[in-house]
Amino acid sequence: MKLLFILLLLSQLTLSANSYFHPTLSSDGAHIAYYGYVGKTPDLFIIDIKNGTAQQLTDTPEFWEIEPRWLDNNTLYYLGG
Repeated sequence: MKLLFILLLLSQLTLSANSYFHPTLSSDGAHIAYYGYVGKTPDLFIIDIKNGTAQQLTDTPEFWEIEPRWLDNNTLYYLGG
């Protein structure tokens, strides 16, 4: 049942005009981190599964951040340049 909920949630993320990639679930199952294009360069986002709110973590037009990974439930690392 939890997997189905996550799949439905992820499909909702892709319904906007923006492109989102590389969703990764935190080990406690509370958050999904992903990267997406809001402008010309990718930025990082996180969504709280419990309340469904998304938050943009980075906003750096001169740099890109991609492929987030969870180090633990509170720490992300990613590729950037």
